[in-house]
Amino acid sequence: MLLVEAFKRFEQEQRIRGNSPATLDYYRDCFHSFYDWFQSFWDFQFDFLSEVSRQDIKNWLCYLADSPLSSASVATYFTGIRAFFRWCFSEKLMDEDIMQ
Repeated sequence: MLLVEAFKRFEQEQRIRGNSPATLDYYRDCFHSFYDWFQSFWDFQFDFLSEVSRQDIKNWLCYLADSPLSSASVATYFTGIRAFFRWCFSEKLMDEDIMQ
């Protein structure tokens, strides 16, 4: 499954749960930050949820830590992307919980 397709399902689930528009925007920001980095890091070769690894998450966090973002902002992005990938695992879209 494509990352974007998985995120659309996640976003739909969050709407069903009654999350506010601000929360949905937050999840979108977190996802797009990771997705944009992931595609540029792998030179657009990978797009699939199954291709994301725990090491990719660590590399992305290092990238964020080296950016002008504060450590609190990096932690906030991590929290959002962790919610997405844990949801993917709970929905059996991933074989492994890469956020452990």
